[in-house]
Amino acid sequence: MAAASTEVGGRTTERERPLHILTVNVNGLKTNGKGLIEELEKLKSENREVDVLFLTETRIGDADALTNFKTNWEIFFTCNDSRSKGAAILVNKERAFRCLDEIVDESGRYVILSCFISETFCTFVSVHHHPEGSGILNELSEKIKPLYTEILVVGGDFNTALDEKKDRTSTSDNPGHNRIRKELLSFMGKHDLKDAWRDKNPPTNTRRMDKNKKYTHKYTQKETYELHYSRLDYFFINADKRNLVQDCRINDREISDHRSVSLMLDLKDQTRELKIVSCTVHNLPRDEDLTELCPDIILLAKRGAEHEDYINKIKEEEGKTNWTVLWSDHSNAAILVTKRRRDIHILFTVYKEDCVILHCRVFGMFHTFVSVCHPEGTQENLQNMLQEITPSYSGTKVIGGIFSTSGQIKKKLMKEYNFHEPADRSMQLASLIPAQLTQIYKIEKQEKFLFLIFTEMNVDDLIRSLGQLKIHH
Repeated sequence: MAAASTEVGGRTTERERPLHILTVNVNGLKTNGKGLIEELEKLKSENREVDVLFLTETRIGDADALTNFKTNWEIFFTCNDSRSKGAAILVNKERAFRCLDEIVDESGRYVILSCFISETFCTFVSVHHHPEGSGILNELSEKIKPLYTEILVVGGDFNTALDEKKDRTSTSDNPGHNRIRKELLSFMGKHDLKDAWRDKNPPTNTRRMDKNKKYTHKYTQKETYELHYSRLDYFFINADKRNLVQDCRINDREISDHRSVSLMLDLKDQTRELKIVSCTVHNLPRDEDLTELCPDIILLAKRGAEHEDYINKIKEEEGKTNWTVLWSDHSNAAILVTKRRRDIHILFTVYKEDCVILHCRVFGMFHTFVSVCHPEGTQENLQNMLQEITPSYSGTKVIGGIFSTSGQIKKKLMKEYNFHEPADRSMQLASLIPAQLTQIYKIEKQEKFLFLIFTEMNVDDLIRSLGQLKIHH
């Protein structure tokens, strides 16, 4: 059956085909560029066309060495022709792709690329860790912004065997490996990264595996002239996305003194559904109804001491329930966030007398959720609330609660702030942002005005604002 396709930016992308990312140490692009092109053509003939290419040790001082790639690839690279330097990321023009941000290290050690690819927000990092280099991973930790991305993939040549027994054949002590390994393990822990190849190939399955299948580099030991093998080239992916890894393999062909590594990501099921309930405490559905509905976020409007006691009780029992309660005793609104989903990350909360504002990361993007209680609402207090949530760092804004203001005022404000209101309980957002709220549940059991509002923002504005936003946990 033919793969489903969609038209994006004038290009057609096969959304059913896995995203193939390849990393290889080319040991000089001018020397081994021809072999790299032959490998790419071979993989394409095997229906394993490469979509994103990580290159390390390119050793190029200008763009001339990349001339043969310019027709078919978007190119992001470092200019550094000193020995054992240079990194690059190339993106196949056949894939739906939009660059959002790039960071290129002037010393030639890494390239960081944030982008939309096949409608998914990704950050790719190509790294060449020189055996004598130090501090590169700490520097990367400052520059990588995992809060801003849905999928983080770090790949390249790290010049260490992650497991000194399982990832190398030599038994001699290597101080350089030991130092880099310690730094790398710390880096992985800080960013919650998993070794994609080892995840797919646990030690019990690799004992009798051919050396070509489990090592990426071979070398001759100077003292003994013995041939040894090691795994120095890796792909790391954020742990909560490891289920997207369809395959990770070390390829047979030697392009230089290194073999390439392939990472296959299945992105076709990356649509997301978020269920939101907005209601008063009095009209909160019964526990059995909530269990059936299984909401992710509940926007609660509180009125009266009885409701305050109820929220206090939930908050006191928070450790025993499935909800994180966001409420202060001077607020007439509250937000409950489910604990069962790992992809909702609370960043910070603002408490007002008549609303609670939650800024969080959902599916890798910033969102703002607001629970409002304006029983005697006026244009002024509604407008003040809207101004409070207008800052452009939020991708999608969802507002729920009680308002008592004229329809004319509401329409005017919605137009002014570019909001729109769903016509029914189910709505598909047409947005580039991958965190699509594909199904919105609205419970309307009261005469008071209850609504959910959405807004979309320009992706470029979002990226520009990321550098200005400071998150305090």
